[in-house]
Amino acid sequence: MAMSSRQVPARHAPGRRAPRTANDRPRLRVIPGGAGASAPAGQTLPARRVASKPLSIRIGRPTIAFAAAVVATIATFVFGLVLLNIYLAQSSFTLADVQSRAQQEEAKYRRMRFEVARAESPERVAEAAAQLGLVPPAEQQYLTEPEAHSSGKQLLAEK
Repeated sequence: MAMSSRQVPARHAPGRRAPRTANDRPRLRVIPGGAGASAPAGQTLPARRVASKPLSIRIGRPTIAFAAAVVATIATFVFGLVLLNIYLAQSSFTLADVQSRAQQEEAKYRRMRFEVARAESPERVAEAAAQLGLVPPAEQQYLTEPEAHSSGKQLLAEK
């Protein structure tokens, strides 16, 4: 299959010019007596590109202002990081202090629970009773509750 050799013009965005091709270049004419005239008068030469000098970059006020703004932003960011680091360090010291106090209070709580358990033991109660002059009874008696009626209606009927 042979492809068609017909060329379709490229479409461009509205309001934009199509790029120039080699055939669209303007033809230049040599002016007699002009600088670098090497062609006879009246002949046209194809346009040539002239090597341009490197552009020198001028640092004006907008560039200095932008650089100053970037430096100020970076300095503010670094200052913020330093403040955050200081705050975190202080918080860690506070946290360590609170944890130390919590451990001390926990140890105190365990000691007090041990003292309560020791004071509630039967041996300690008997010892305290003996110091107060109490003696064990000679005979033990048990109190019992009278037998309960099987239903509450009988209780109401008796009253």
